[in-house]
Amino acid sequence: MSGEPRASIDWENREKWMELPFPIAEYETRISKLQEVMEQDGYDALLIHGMPSRTGALRYVANFNSFLGNSLVIIPRGGDPVLVTETVFHGEPMHAMLFTTWIKDVRWSDFPAATDVGIFISRMKDVFVERNLEKGRLGIVGQRWMPWPLMKAMEDSFPEASFTSAIDTYQKITAIKSPLEIQLMREACLVAGAGLKAAYESAQPGVSEFEVSAEIRYAMAKAGAEEIWDPLSVVAGPKAGYKHCSPSLRPMEAGDMIFVDISPIYKGYIVDVARTWPIGGTGSEEAIKILDTALLASDEAIKAIKPGVNARDVMELTKKIAAEAGLGDYFHAVGHGTGSTKFEVPIMVGENNDVILEAGMVFSLEPMITVENVGTGVEEDTILVTETGAEILPCFERRLW
Repeated sequence: MSGEPRASIDWENREKWMELPFPIAEYETRISKLQEVMEQDGYDALLIHGMPSRTGALRYVANFNSFLGNSLVIIPRGGDPVLVTETVFHGEPMHAMLFTTWIKDVRWSDFPAATDVGIFISRMKDVFVERNLEKGRLGIVGQRWMPWPLMKAMEDSFPEASFTSAIDTYQKITAIKSPLEIQLMREACLVAGAGLKAAYESAQPGVSEFEVSAEIRYAMAKAGAEEIWDPLSVVAGPKAGYKHCSPSLRPMEAGDMIFVDISPIYKGYIVDVARTWPIGGTGSEEAIKILDTALLASDEAIKAIKPGVNARDVMELTKKIAAEAGLGDYFHAVGHGTGSTKFEVPIMVGENNDVILEAGMVFSLEPMITVENVGTGVEEDTILVTETGAEILPCFERRLW
């Protein structure tokens, strides 16, 4: 037999298997920027937490895809980052995706073999002692999703340290996408477009929502989606006005309004797009009015977007368009940043939310009209704020009626 009998965690072995969506220099630049901001905000280190289904921040700083247990990237104010993880099983580090990260210093434990977080904490303690962090002011990214047993164990094990959420510090860096990120998100939109195309072609009278969902998943996986955000929303007919519903076995009927909302994850980045249209191409007069108004609201919003504009004003503009069409009571103006996670800056929800748009921001724009027993009108696209205005990152045609 050729090869080593067991996989090795050594960098020399991991490096030869490593595949990254970006050059290592891109990640090193992110770490440097975070270190600059954490110094300004008075942190001794940032703790970037991730776990299954919540891996976005880990992917951003380390490209590590945690699919089992807890993982933590410790970024000190000075020096190199360290990855602490229990995303290992069978005692085989290479079986646990450690070869995906560019971070050389990895401290690991075997998740199935551990009965609690004690071993994980002991690995953290080693790093804290080495980096003089036992009494530090430590900012946590991902605290909202961190399991209570881990948070409690951290506070008990490091009583002289100060733990606080550092999501604002983190978002100062992630809100503006680099040129490499923007290019990758363009590619992600094409993956989403493959899903929308499959939805449009397969959504025919007599076909169930589950069948359409299956075609969407197949098309996006074939185009390069490594994961798909669930639930994948495919809903037609009377429930289409409720938007985010899981598919059912109900056969579609001609004239049904259909709502399709999909978010593929491509090389660690997620985009969020949606389309609505009448099955068979012909809908009721009320349905067409809803669709036309939603599309107009989106078009006018995109014309208004540019650096220095308050996102609240853009949302108010879409709200005004709906009101002028007599649909104000059915209107929801929503937008949210996307990137390595689905909800990033700018978050454009709520009348009192002030977000000044900047060049390099990328977000989903989804002004929508929802009418019970009729359907939803929304053309959700991924928008890039440019130096002079806004660009729709291409995915699929917008008017489907």
